[in-house]
Amino acid sequence: MTTSDPKTAYVIIYLKATKHAKPIRIKALHDSGCAKTIMSQKVFEEICQQDQVILHQLPNVAIASCTGERTQPTGYLSIYMEFQDEQGRTATFPHDILVHETLDHDLLLGRDFTGSQHKILETNEHIHLQTEDKFTKLRNEIRIPIHNEYQKITQVLAVEAPVTIPPHTLVVIPCKIVLGGRKQANLTTIVETFEILKMAVPSLEHISALYTFEEGGRTNVTVCNTSEEQLDLNIGAKIANIQLNHDILRVYHMDMTQQTSQQGQALTCAHVKLEEDEGLNEEEKENLFLEYLESGQYTPSMTGYIENAPSVTEMSYKNTKGWSDDDFDGQFDLNHLNPTDREQTLQVLWNHKQIFSRHEMDIGLAPNIEMEIEVDRERG
Repeated sequence: MTTSDPKTAYVIIYLKATKHAKPIRIKALHDSGCAKTIMSQKVFEEICQQDQVILHQLPNVAIASCTGERTQPTGYLSIYMEFQDEQGRTATFPHDILVHETLDHDLLLGRDFTGSQHKILETNEHIHLQTEDKFTKLRNEIRIPIHNEYQKITQVLAVEAPVTIPPHTLVVIPCKIVLGGRKQANLTTIVETFEILKMAVPSLEHISALYTFEEGGRTNVTVCNTSEEQLDLNIGAKIANIQLNHDILRVYHMDMTQQTSQQGQALTCAHVKLEEDEGLNEEEKENLFLEYLESGQYTPSMTGYIENAPSVTEMSYKNTKGWSDDDFDGQFDLNHLNPTDREQTLQVLWNHKQIFSRHEMDIGLAPNIEMEIEVDRERG
């Protein structure tokens, strides 16, 4: 399906209260039309948790929106904005940023920066910024990528078939998306997933999940009637406001097994075993779980394997009687040799019989073979 949802251009910026403070990664809305760079109250509070900052008051300053509405900013602060190109090179610029309490985006990058001497030029894919070395006065150029993402627009789900929902009952309702305020009969395939933002019927509650569409924009939604009365929904009744998700998501199918114990019932899978593997860190556990989802198997840590190996944790009986000298000739299959060659070969092997192990727990002796074992002496 092709949609007319607009795209939002943004760049990644790392904000720091001081030049060497821990940065906060944010998405900065680019080409927003703002004259000044503005930060949300939420991001400002995150910066305050990392380091001490001074918020300067602006009692006589107001911000005018595109609709003409005028609101007062919380204040402004001096901060460092760090940009990173696709090769990992960085450029850091000090900048004064306004803080606004009701800003929806993390940061709006204004013309006070994009129109400054820091920017050389701009293409559809990159912003070209220049920095100056304070010692050599040489100027370096880096290309900051411009990213695009869809603005997620709210759509409507309508009931596809009449349904009656008894009180306090969980049911699955067949629905269909309504685009542009009406059902589109010629809609054949919708590939987006979606989330339910709000139910249109107050007494209905939905399960928080990521839903998918079937052919023709149809889907099934699980809801619960929390009221004391029966609900009757007719065809075309608006049931929920949804938000389309244009991101491409990987879906894994996983079989779960149910086990019953004294503590009750639990669903178990490979993830439980991974969580119990003390030889793995959190990142390794996550990567191995994805490996399990894709292939159906995973490789446990060497520590966990050794600890659970029967040869280490259990003792068993082994026959150590071994063969005698009288049985020596029978240890070799030399039937492919003629009698003379066989006799000469057995004589050579007999002269070196000490190198052969006499049972599975024995180790032969070979004094003429040497090897080096490298030892990390710094680790003791």
